[in-house]
Amino acid sequence: MATVIIGAGIIGTSTAYYLSLSQTPNIHLIESCPELFASASGYAAGFLAREWFAPASASLGLLSFDLHKKLAEEHNGYEIWGYSRSTAPNLAETIGEGEEEDWMGQGTSRAKAAKRIAENDDPRPVWLAPRHGKPDIIDQGDGLPKTLPRSKIQVPISSLAGHSLLLRSSHWPPRSLDTGSNTMHPGADDSEGGAKAQPPCHALFTTDHVASYGAELFSRLPSGHIYIAGLNGPYPLPSLPTERIIDPKAIEILKGTAESLLGKDEFRVEREALCWRPTTGRGVPIVGPAKNTRGEGERAVWIAAGHGPWGISMSLGTGYVVAEMVEGRETSADVKGLRL
Repeated sequence: MATVIIGAGIIGTSTAYYLSLSQTPNIHLIESCPELFASASGYAAGFLAREWFAPASASLGLLSFDLHKKLAEEHNGYEIWGYSRSTAPNLAETIGEGEEEDWMGQGTSRAKAAKRIAENDDPRPVWLAPRHGKPDIIDQGDGLPKTLPRSKIQVPISSLAGHSLLLRSSHWPPRSLDTGSNTMHPGADDSEGGAKAQPPCHALFTTDHVASYGAELFSRLPSGHIYIAGLNGPYPLPSLPTERIIDPKAIEILKGTAESLLGKDEFRVEREALCWRPTTGRGVPIVGPAKNTRGEGERAVWIAAGHGPWGISMSLGTGYVVAEMVEGRETSADVKGLRL
Protein backbone atom coordinates (compact mmCIF):
# COMPACT_ATOMS: atom_id res chain seq x y z
CA MET A 1 0.00 0.00 0.00
CA ALA A 2 1.37 3.42 -0.98
CA THR A 3 1.20 6.52 1.23
CA VAL A 4 0.94 9.72 -0.80
CA ILE A 5 1.63 13.09 0.87
CA ILE A 6 0.46 16.14 -1.07
CA GLY A 7 2.64 19.12 -0.19
CA ALA A 8 6.35 18.88 0.57
CA GLY A 9 6.56 21.78 2.98
CA ILE A 10 7.74 21.33 6.55
CA ILE A 11 4.56 19.53 7.66
CA GLY A 12 4.53 17.18 4.68
CA THR A 13 8.21 16.33 5.06
CA SER A 14 7.80 15.91 8.84
CA THR A 15 5.03 13.39 8.21
CA ALA A 16 7.19 11.51 5.72
CA TYR A 17 10.10 11.52 8.18
CA TYR A 18 8.13 9.94 11.03
CA LEU A 19 6.49 7.43 8.72
CA SER A 20 9.95 6.41 7.48
CA LEU A 21 11.12 5.74 11.04
CA SER A 22 8.46 3.07 11.41
CA GLN A 23 9.45 1.55 8.07
CA THR A 24 6.21 2.45 6.31
CA PRO A 25 6.79 1.38 2.69
CA ASN A 26 6.19 3.36 -0.49
CA ILE A 27 6.06 6.94 0.83
CA HIS A 28 5.52 9.47 -1.97
CA LEU A 29 5.83 13.26 -1.55
CA ILE A 30 4.12 15.38 -4.21
CA GLU A 31 5.03 19.06 -4.57
CA SER A 32 3.70 21.35 -7.32
CA CYS A 33 6.40 24.00 -6.94
CA PRO A 34 9.74 23.45 -8.73
CA GLU A 35 11.54 24.87 -5.69
CA LEU A 36 11.28 23.24 -2.26
CA PHE A 37 10.37 25.39 0.78
CA ALA A 38 9.58 28.38 -1.45
CA SER A 39 6.88 29.74 0.88
CA ALA A 40 6.44 29.83 4.66
CA SER A 41 8.43 26.64 5.28
CA GLY A 42 11.50 28.38 3.91
CA TYR A 43 10.79 32.07 4.58
CA ALA A 44 9.02 32.24 7.95
CA ALA A 45 10.87 33.10 11.16
CA GLY A 46 10.87 29.58 12.59
CA PHE A 47 9.85 30.76 16.08
CA LEU A 48 9.06 27.78 18.34
CA ALA A 49 6.67 28.05 21.27
CA ARG A 50 5.65 25.47 23.86
CA GLU A 51 2.46 26.85 25.43
CA TRP A 52 1.32 29.81 23.35
CA PHE A 53 -1.68 28.08 21.84
CA ALA A 54 -5.46 27.77 22.03
CA PRO A 55 -6.74 24.88 24.20
CA ALA A 56 -7.64 22.75 21.17
CA SER A 57 -4.06 22.83 19.85
CA ALA A 58 -2.20 23.07 23.18
CA SER A 59 -1.37 19.35 23.37
CA LEU A 60 -0.05 19.36 19.80
CA GLY A 61 2.05 22.47 20.46
CA LEU A 62 3.63 20.87 23.54
CA LEU A 63 4.47 17.63 21.71
CA SER A 64 5.95 19.52 18.78
CA PHE A 65 8.13 21.76 20.96
CA ASP A 66 9.61 18.72 22.68
CA LEU A 67 10.19 16.94 19.34
CA HIS A 68 12.05 19.98 17.98
CA LYS A 69 14.34 19.89 21.01
CA LYS A 70 14.88 16.13 20.71
CA LEU A 71 15.67 16.30 17.00
CA ALA A 72 18.12 19.17 17.53
CA GLU A 73 19.92 17.30 20.30
CA GLU A 74 20.19 14.13 18.22
CA HIS A 75 21.35 15.79 14.99
CA ASN A 76 23.36 18.86 16.09
CA GLY A 77 20.52 21.24 15.20
CA TYR A 78 22.36 24.30 16.51
CA GLU A 79 25.08 24.00 13.89
CA ILE A 80 23.05 22.51 11.04
CA TRP A 81 19.79 24.50 11.08
CA GLY A 82 20.27 27.16 13.78
CA TYR A 83 18.14 25.70 16.58
CA SER A 84 18.59 27.94 19.62
CA ARG A 85 16.74 28.96 22.76
CA SER A 86 15.70 32.61 22.76
CA THR A 87 14.54 35.17 25.29
CA ALA A 88 11.30 36.79 24.10
CA PRO A 89 11.14 40.45 25.19
CA ASN A 90 8.11 42.68 24.89
CA LEU A 91 9.27 46.19 23.98
CA ALA A 92 6.69 48.25 25.85
CA GLU A 93 7.79 51.38 23.98
CA THR A 94 5.98 51.12 20.66
CA ILE A 95 6.66 53.15 17.54
CA GLY A 96 4.08 55.91 17.54
CA GLU A 97 0.85 55.77 19.53
CA GLY A 98 -2.26 53.65 19.21
CA GLU A 99 -4.87 51.51 20.91
CA GLU A 100 -4.25 48.18 22.61
CA GLU A 101 -5.34 45.41 20.22
CA ASP A 102 -5.66 41.64 20.07
CA TRP A 103 -2.26 40.47 18.81
CA MET A 104 -3.47 37.31 17.08
CA GLY A 105 -6.96 38.30 16.02
CA GLN A 106 -5.94 41.55 14.37
CA GLY A 107 -2.37 40.78 13.34
CA THR A 108 -0.84 43.22 15.80
CA SER A 109 1.97 42.69 18.29
CA ARG A 110 2.38 39.77 20.66
CA ALA A 111 3.71 42.39 23.05
CA LYS A 112 0.05 43.07 23.87
CA ALA A 113 -0.22 39.57 25.32
CA ALA A 114 2.18 40.29 28.15
CA LYS A 115 2.29 42.59 31.13
CA ARG A 116 5.31 43.60 33.18
CA ILE A 117 6.86 40.84 35.27
CA ALA A 118 9.90 40.68 37.52
CA GLU A 119 12.90 42.51 36.11
CA ASN A 120 15.69 40.48 34.50
CA ASP A 121 19.33 41.49 34.82
CA ASP A 122 19.55 42.62 31.20
CA PRO A 123 16.90 41.49 28.72
CA ARG A 124 17.97 44.06 26.13
CA PRO A 125 19.14 42.65 22.79
CA VAL A 126 22.61 44.01 21.96
CA TRP A 127 21.33 45.06 18.53
CA LEU A 128 18.46 47.21 19.88
CA ALA A 129 19.07 50.95 19.43
CA PRO A 130 20.16 52.59 22.74
CA ARG A 131 17.27 55.08 22.80
CA HIS A 132 14.75 52.29 23.46
CA GLY A 133 13.94 51.41 27.05
CA LYS A 134 14.39 48.13 28.85
CA PRO A 135 12.04 45.44 27.48
CA ASP A 136 9.84 43.17 29.57
CA ILE A 137 10.15 39.40 29.17
CA ILE A 138 7.34 37.31 27.65
CA ASP A 139 9.29 34.05 27.44
CA GLN A 140 12.65 33.16 28.98
CA GLY A 141 13.56 30.46 26.49
CA ASP A 142 11.39 27.64 27.81
CA GLY A 143 8.51 28.24 25.38
CA LEU A 144 6.20 29.35 28.19
CA PRO A 145 4.50 32.77 27.91
CA LYS A 146 4.31 34.65 31.20
CA THR A 147 0.82 36.00 30.57
CA LEU A 148 -1.29 35.11 27.56
CA PRO A 149 -5.05 35.67 27.11
CA ARG A 150 -6.03 32.28 25.67
CA SER A 151 -9.55 33.47 24.92
CA LYS A 152 -8.16 35.82 22.29
CA ILE A 153 -6.03 33.38 20.30
CA GLN A 154 -7.91 33.46 17.00
CA VAL A 155 -6.86 34.16 13.41
CA PRO A 156 -10.20 34.64 11.63
CA ILE A 157 -8.84 34.79 8.09
CA SER A 158 -8.36 32.16 5.40
CA SER A 159 -4.91 33.20 4.21
CA LEU A 160 -2.13 35.04 6.00
CA ALA A 161 0.41 36.64 3.66
CA GLY A 162 3.35 38.56 5.01
CA HIS A 163 6.54 40.29 3.93
CA SER A 164 9.84 39.87 5.74
CA LEU A 165 13.46 41.01 5.65
CA LEU A 166 16.65 39.18 6.54
CA LEU A 167 19.19 41.63 7.96
CA ARG A 168 22.82 41.91 8.97
CA SER A 169 23.46 44.22 11.91
CA SER A 170 26.75 45.84 12.87
CA HIS A 171 25.96 44.85 16.48
CA TRP A 172 25.00 41.20 15.96
CA PRO A 173 26.47 38.85 16.85
CA PRO A 174 28.58 40.59 19.53
CA ARG A 175 32.28 40.55 18.75
CA SER A 176 32.92 38.93 22.12
CA LEU A 177 30.60 36.02 21.31
CA ASP A 178 32.28 32.82 20.24
CA THR A 179 29.47 31.18 18.25
CA GLY A 180 31.32 27.90 18.40
CA SER A 181 31.36 27.84 22.20
CA ASN A 182 29.34 25.07 23.79
CA THR A 183 28.14 27.48 26.48
CA MET A 184 26.02 29.22 23.89
CA HIS A 185 24.28 26.05 22.72
CA PRO A 186 20.70 25.32 23.81
CA GLY A 187 20.64 23.89 27.32
CA ALA A 188 24.36 24.40 27.91
CA ASP A 189 25.40 24.46 31.56
CA ASP A 190 26.66 27.73 32.96
CA SER A 191 27.94 26.42 36.30
CA GLU A 192 28.66 23.26 38.24
CA GLY A 193 25.17 23.49 39.67
CA GLY A 194 23.72 23.00 36.20
CA ALA A 195 22.23 26.50 35.79
CA LYS A 196 21.29 27.22 32.23
CA ALA A 197 23.39 29.77 30.35
CA GLN A 198 21.44 32.84 29.27
CA PRO A 199 20.79 32.35 25.55
CA PRO A 200 22.16 35.15 23.39
CA CYS A 201 19.28 35.13 20.90
CA HIS A 202 16.12 37.21 21.23
CA ALA A 203 12.60 37.20 19.79
CA LEU A 204 11.44 40.81 20.13
CA PHE A 205 7.74 41.72 19.84
CA THR A 206 6.50 45.29 19.58
CA THR A 207 4.05 47.47 17.66
CA ASP A 208 4.68 50.02 14.94
CA HIS A 209 1.62 52.26 15.30
CA VAL A 210 2.89 54.57 12.56
CA ALA A 211 2.51 51.72 10.06
CA SER A 212 -0.26 49.97 12.06
CA TYR A 213 1.24 46.50 12.41
CA GLY A 214 2.87 44.24 14.98
CA ALA A 215 6.59 43.93 14.35
CA GLU A 216 8.48 40.77 15.24
CA LEU A 217 12.29 40.60 15.21
CA PHE A 218 14.39 37.47 15.72
CA SER A 219 18.15 37.31 16.13
CA ARG A 220 19.73 34.07 14.94
CA LEU A 221 22.84 32.02 15.56
CA PRO A 222 25.10 30.73 14.20
CA SER A 223 24.10 32.54 10.97
CA GLY A 224 24.24 35.98 12.62
CA HIS A 225 21.05 37.22 10.91
CA ILE A 226 18.20 39.32 12.25
CA TYR A 227 14.77 38.56 10.79
CA ILE A 228 11.95 41.12 10.82
CA ALA A 229 8.34 40.43 9.86
CA GLY A 230 4.75 40.91 11.01
CA LEU A 231 3.48 43.08 8.17
CA ASN A 232 0.56 41.04 6.84
CA GLY A 233 -1.89 41.88 4.08
CA PRO A 234 -4.48 40.51 1.63
CA TYR A 235 -2.02 39.76 -1.16
CA PRO A 236 -3.43 37.50 -3.90
CA LEU A 237 -2.27 33.89 -3.71
CA PRO A 238 -0.27 32.96 -6.85
CA SER A 239 -0.48 29.58 -8.55
CA LEU A 240 3.04 28.84 -7.33
CA PRO A 241 4.97 30.54 -4.51
CA THR A 242 7.85 31.21 -6.90
CA GLU A 243 5.49 33.54 -8.81
CA ARG A 244 5.21 35.93 -5.85
CA ILE A 245 5.37 39.66 -6.46
CA ILE A 246 6.96 41.52 -3.57
CA ASP A 247 5.31 44.82 -2.67
CA PRO A 248 8.01 47.54 -2.53
CA LYS A 249 5.84 49.67 -0.23
CA ALA A 250 5.71 46.85 2.32
CA ILE A 251 9.48 46.47 2.12
CA GLU A 252 9.98 50.19 2.79
CA ILE A 253 7.71 49.96 5.85
CA LEU A 254 9.76 47.06 7.24
CA LYS A 255 12.96 48.97 6.60
CA GLY A 256 11.53 51.97 8.45
CA THR A 257 10.70 49.80 11.45
CA ALA A 258 14.19 48.29 11.37
CA GLU A 259 15.74 51.77 11.30
CA SER A 260 13.69 52.80 14.32
CA LEU A 261 14.60 49.70 16.34
CA LEU A 262 18.16 48.95 15.21
CA GLY A 263 19.31 52.43 14.25
CA LYS A 264 19.77 54.08 10.90
CA ASP A 265 22.75 52.77 8.91
CA GLU A 266 23.22 50.00 11.51
CA PHE A 267 22.08 47.15 9.25
CA ARG A 268 21.93 45.96 5.67
CA VAL A 269 19.21 43.94 3.95
CA GLU A 270 20.28 40.54 2.63
CA ARG A 271 16.88 39.18 1.55
CA GLU A 272 13.37 40.43 0.86
CA ALA A 273 10.54 37.90 0.97
CA LEU A 274 6.80 37.35 0.76
CA CYS A 275 5.13 34.12 1.80
CA TRP A 276 1.65 32.76 2.48
CA ARG A 277 0.54 30.80 5.55
CA PRO A 278 -2.79 28.97 5.18
CA THR A 279 -5.03 29.27 8.20
CA THR A 280 -8.57 28.33 9.16
CA GLY A 281 -11.40 30.62 10.12
CA ARG A 282 -11.61 28.97 13.54
CA GLY A 283 -8.01 29.89 14.43
CA VAL A 284 -6.63 26.37 14.91
CA PRO A 285 -5.33 23.91 12.30
CA ILE A 286 -7.15 20.91 10.86
CA VAL A 287 -5.49 17.63 11.81
CA GLY A 288 -7.43 14.41 11.29
CA PRO A 289 -9.38 12.30 8.81
CA ALA A 290 -11.17 14.04 5.96
CA LYS A 291 -14.96 14.17 5.95
CA ASN A 292 -16.69 11.11 4.50
CA THR A 293 -13.70 8.93 5.46
CA ARG A 294 -13.20 7.01 8.66
CA GLY A 295 -9.43 7.37 8.54
CA GLU A 296 -9.12 3.65 7.98
CA GLY A 297 -8.37 1.29 5.09
CA GLU A 298 -6.38 1.60 1.91
CA ARG A 299 -8.26 4.68 0.65
CA ALA A 300 -8.24 6.68 3.86
CA VAL A 301 -7.48 10.41 3.65
CA TRP A 302 -6.05 12.59 6.41
CA ILE A 303 -5.70 16.37 6.45
CA ALA A 304 -3.02 18.45 8.18
CA ALA A 305 -3.36 22.10 7.18
CA GLY A 306 -4.23 25.61 8.30
CA HIS A 307 -1.54 26.15 10.94
CA GLY A 308 -1.28 29.87 10.18
CA PRO A 309 1.72 31.52 11.90
CA TRP A 310 2.50 28.33 13.86
CA GLY A 311 3.30 25.96 10.97
CA ILE A 312 6.98 25.52 11.77
CA SER A 313 6.39 25.42 15.52
CA MET A 314 3.76 22.68 15.20
CA SER A 315 5.32 20.89 12.23
CA LEU A 316 7.04 17.98 13.96
CA GLY A 317 4.13 17.27 16.28
CA THR A 318 1.72 17.35 13.36
CA GLY A 319 3.86 15.01 11.30
CA TYR A 320 4.23 12.69 14.27
CA VAL A 321 0.50 12.35 15.04
CA VAL A 322 -0.47 12.07 11.35
CA ALA A 323 2.04 9.23 11.01
CA GLU A 324 0.40 7.59 14.03
CA MET A 325 -3.03 8.00 12.44
CA VAL A 326 -1.86 6.49 9.16
CA GLU A 327 -0.44 3.52 11.06
CA GLY A 328 -3.60 3.09 13.13
CA ARG A 329 -1.91 3.90 16.45
CA GLU A 330 -3.14 6.05 19.33
CA THR A 331 -1.91 9.62 18.91
CA SER A 332 0.68 11.08 21.26
CA ALA A 333 -1.20 14.39 21.42
CA ASP A 334 -4.89 15.13 21.95
CA VAL A 335 -6.02 16.46 18.57
CA LYS A 336 -9.73 15.62 18.80
CA GLY A 337 -10.56 19.33 18.78
CA LEU A 338 -8.68 19.81 15.50
CA ARG A 339 -10.79 17.46 13.38
CA LEU A 340 -13.15 18.69 10.69
